[in-house]
Amino acid sequence: MHLFRNRYRIESTRMPNWDYTFGRYFITICTKHREPFFGHLIDNDMVLSIPGIIVRDEWIKTSLIRPDVVLDGFVVMPDHFHGIIMLHPPDIENISNAVETPGPGVSTGTGVTGTTVTTGMHKPQWQSQCLGAIMNQFKRACTVRIRNAGLPHFAWQTRFYDRIIRHEQSLHALRHYIGQNPMHWKSK
Repeated sequence: MHLFRNRYRIESTRMPNWDYTFGRYFITICTKHREPFFGHLIDNDMVLSIPGIIVRDEWIKTSLIRPDVVLDGFVVMPDHFHGIIMLHPPDIENISNAVETPGPGVSTGTGVTGTTVTTGMHKPQWQSQCLGAIMNQFKRACTVRIRNAGLPHFAWQTRFYDRIIRHEQSLHALRHYIGQNPMHWKSK
């Protein structure tokens, strides 16, 4: 951590030179203090509460309001959310690093890279369709609706975790992980 204006700040772990406006990503977002707002498990099946239903619905809405977003597997857990999101550029031929940054379905054979993104106190200068902006808008929409539903203290952690999915093996493994998550989740 480094000081910025006499305050500690966490350095970004975003991949340098990676264009976060397209690609495939595995997302994890947790509630603040890992509070189980979204429901509970019964016999390895997730029973969603009203906030859990809101999160599910807002996630689905993400692709309906953004034509260049495709959603894949996802799961809402009691205190976190996992999802796979695919961002497609509107015109890949006009993107300068299209060869360096693979789009959906392109295998580079280089594995998966994890990053953490800040979506908290400061206002980052994101491009409107980049992963950070989409996740920030998703979290905000969920927060507003959940608070309006009678949970004024609801909050997310200020960060979310994303993993760049670079090849099909990783995509299949992450789909499996999402599908198995309710069976492996342990109540605190």
